[in-house]
Amino acid sequence: MASEASAMMATAAEGIGTFLVKMKIRRQVLLDAEVVESLGETARYLEARETGSPEDATHLVLKSFGDWWCGPNSTKRLAVGSLEVLYDHIAKMYKLGVPLTLGERLTDQFSFFQDIEIRGSKDDKIDYQDIVGADSTFLLFLGRIMADLFPKQQLQVIVLDASGLNKQLGVEQTAVRLVWQVVSGKSTQSIVVDSQKANHIVDHMISKATESRDKNIGELLQRAQAFSPFNTWKSIFVSDVSYGNGTHRDRQRPIIRMTLNDGVDDCPMSGPQQRPLKPVFIHKFSKKDSMLDWKVEQQWPSDKGANPELGLEDYAKLVKMTSIRQASGTPLTDWVAPSCKGNEPTKKIKTRTTAGSLDYGRPPCRLVPTFVKRTVAFPGDMEEFRSKIVRELGQSGNTDVDYEKGTVKWEGKDCQLVFQHASHMVHITGVESLCRQYLSVFQGHQGQSPGSTDALGFCSTPAGTGMGRCFACAATSSRLRPISLAGGKGTCHG
Repeated sequence: MASEASAMMATAAEGIGTFLVKMKIRRQVLLDAEVVESLGETARYLEARETGSPEDATHLVLKSFGDWWCGPNSTKRLAVGSLEVLYDHIAKMYKLGVPLTLGERLTDQFSFFQDIEIRGSKDDKIDYQDIVGADSTFLLFLGRIMADLFPKQQLQVIVLDASGLNKQLGVEQTAVRLVWQVVSGKSTQSIVVDSQKANHIVDHMISKATESRDKNIGELLQRAQAFSPFNTWKSIFVSDVSYGNGTHRDRQRPIIRMTLNDGVDDCPMSGPQQRPLKPVFIHKFSKKDSMLDWKVEQQWPSDKGANPELGLEDYAKLVKMTSIRQASGTPLTDWVAPSCKGNEPTKKIKTRTTAGSLDYGRPPCRLVPTFVKRTVAFPGDMEEFRSKIVRELGQSGNTDVDYEKGTVKWEGKDCQLVFQHASHMVHITGVESLCRQYLSVFQGHQGQSPGSTDALGFCSTPAGTGMGRCFACAATSSRLRPISLAGGKGTCHG
């Protein structure tokens, strides 16, 4: 018995020694001997939850990176049932200075989040506080849009930051994530959406930012484009990679980096980015005294200039609050869908040379729109479809009814809808943003209220380092309004 115990201890020591070697090679980190036992606990926990089935995986190692705890036969896929312990290990490794590299597999319904990225130069970038600080005009701009979409809810946003050097691009990058919540009394709830609704919200924000006449919003875009011409509102609001299009099979769903985890670069530079996603602010949106506009109130940290260091328990709570996954079948949060103005005429484009004179030698370059195809069922007949087109789209296009072929065709700029009575299917062809908006007309939106969650709230002590029940969130119901793609009723040509 004594020999067996000695052998087991030797094996355990050898395994922990291997972890330390991998930590030094793959992370370039040397840890003290006093944390070796804690390191082994995390490794054993993760290895015990590995699964060989892609369909069963709830969490994955980002980019299949061979992290320090991964063995030679590691699947790098985890099936985690009890999440509380996982959150504790994530917080512990972040405090040790060696954050894990885990991501959540996106579920059909998920907490609404936004990733915002702005490229900088080799040695400079836009400070994240300029876009998500309490005094940021851009954050207030986003809050107003969300307040229009969720008018009966008090809103709160948790801000996470992962800004730093993008080693693949060779430039500094501003990278933040906003996790939106609703507030009611002392309970907290995430805004629950699906891929279609999340893309719809972001498309609406891009449209609003593009059309905005606010000088501060325009100056922010000018600052961003001074660093890189790649910075446009479409690229700043990261959506397609984050939300997918809702048609992925389970094993192909997007993998979303978790809070307090580090990102991983693509090959051949595969390795941690060394800029983990860490919490920096919690803001609440409330009405001004005049009740005509909104204001941003920083809830945590209480001192605007503070950068508090939290304890393990507080960090674990933050990981839970910003978790994206939702249980299958979770009702979506009620909202008021944004109306579409239809197709607006293309604005005139002038090209100028670097010196500012007109360039008569060549025509302006124009981007060719990429068209996609979508289908959706419509149970009605041809007349019902035509009536719906007239009511929803008005005069923004032309309608052609062919009773012999049993089709109704509506054609507008950059989009076409064809209803086939035989199959009761609507075939939509056009640019992706318009397809998503027109799909929502026929799919319909059911008013739903999200399920309740535990009340979790942050409240800084005078030192700006504690947590308490200063505030929390919950959803209240609101009725849906039917979407109108033309802004009202109208007549239809044809």
